[in-house]
Amino acid sequence: MSYSLSMAPSLPPDNPALRRFLRDVWAKEQHPSWVHYVDTQSMAPSLHGPVDLCVQWGMCQPLQPGDLFVFEDPVLHILVAHRVCQVDESGGRVLQAGDRLLSRGIPGNWIGSDAVFGRVTALRWPGTPRGIGLNRPGVIWIGRQIARSSARLWTENQGGPIPARMLHRAWCWAYRFALFISQEVAHAKHVPIPQS
Repeated sequence: MSYSLSMAPSLPPDNPALRRFLRDVWAKEQHPSWVHYVDTQSMAPSLHGPVDLCVQWGMCQPLQPGDLFVFEDPVLHILVAHRVCQVDESGGRVLQAGDRLLSRGIPGNWIGSDAVFGRVTALRWPGTPRGIGLNRPGVIWIGRQIARSSARLWTENQGGPIPARMLHRAWCWAYRFALFISQEVAHAKHVPIPQS
């Protein structure tokens, strides 16, 4: 199965209850599905251009800092893919943020775990035959560095000092490079991608 995840999602934007129902149905299927994510601006430079995300629907495992996940924006009522920066001790709230560093800081906020639709387990760019599993140690480690940096910048006024902003940007470019290397290795080894 394939779904669209964009500013004009295939799921009705005016019916959050229906989206939550579909999420729960997909979660019961116990297998991931690919969605097409059109607007990656908030995740630049870590992700660029249209990208397909393999989403494990529901909350099979607790989210960890650095994970990419899909959630429903509480204001815009659209589905968004961002990074987990922190999880509160009770597990009931997640600090989510895009990787893009704006002049006013990191775009993010705390959301309730009921807004979480699922975890992104792999991604692929259109036109590429192989997906990239996000469970590779290097990708996980760099994702955690971005999460730590995002959380720090999010709490500081105006996005933090210039060296911290430059380091955050460097981690995001390192993530993108790690994805590129992982894609080339997967292509060379013909690693299978998750099927929808």
